[in-house]
Amino acid sequence: RALAYQYHDYTPSVLNWRALLVFRVGDMIEETFFEFAKEIGITDQQKEVSVTIDGTEIKGHIDGIYKDAVVDIKSAADHSFKTAKRYGDIGSYREQLHFYMKALGLEKAVAVYINKNTCAMHCVNIEFDEAIWQQIEDRFRSVLDSTKECLPDKEYSPLKSGNLPWQCSY
Repeated sequence: RALAYQYHDYTPSVLNWRALLVFRVGDMIEETFFEFAKEIGITDQQKEVSVTIDGTEIKGHIDGIYKDAVVDIKSAADHSFKTAKRYGDIGSYREQLHFYMKALGLEKAVAVYINKNTCAMHCVNIEFDEAIWQQIEDRFRSVLDSTKECLPDKEYSPLKSGNLPWQCSY
């Protein structure tokens, strides 16, 4: 649904100072990682890629490519880092990497999670899965077929706590 809000030019909510700080710290971690990434051969940093669905070009920016794999850096709070370590990856990131793999015609991706608390790193290898791509393509089509008055259905419901499954504390 967030894609539909963007597609139909809704004005986003203004983020509070804490949220801006959290995102800035993540940007700083990513920038620092890329200073070292060049030394190990990660190329095409911040390259724009796109996929065309039903005549509409959808764009994104990869973090980089290493050998034959898309690389994406994810700075994560301790809880998210531990979740990625325990379960292998986090769904929305897996989908983002599938978009990049599709755009580049690659079959492999690596999500590099960096713990914001400790700077520990954990890499998750992801193989392209056509079924996941089909779900992504269906989601994009639902956005492209929507109107400002008739947005796609919400994909998530609140947890018992009242928060959404992905909702941050800021």
